Amino acid sequence: NPTRDTLAHITVDEELVYVTGTNGVLTAFDAETGQRFWAVRLGRFDEQSYPTVSNESVVLAVVGTSMYGVDKRSGSILWTLRLPGAPSTGPA
Repeated sequence: NPTRDTLAHITVDEELVYVTGTNGVLTAFDAETGQRFWAVRLGRFDEQSYPTVSNESVVLAVVGTSMYGVDKRSGSILWTLRLPGAPSTGPA
């Protein structure tokens, strides 16, 4: 619902800017050109999320009670980890 969705978090690393919306979509943009690399839906609508962190190959995102490992280049979900309870902080 574009009239109600907002940006929840914006983070940046050496190459990409990551934008997480309240609708559960994580989008990666090139940090220099602004070109969209990929977008992936994580979790469900309106779940609590935390800022992403990344290394040279994986982006880590916590959405709801799950942590996701997303391929930094393609945006494909590499793995999902169900957390034992509600997290109090992101993966940093």
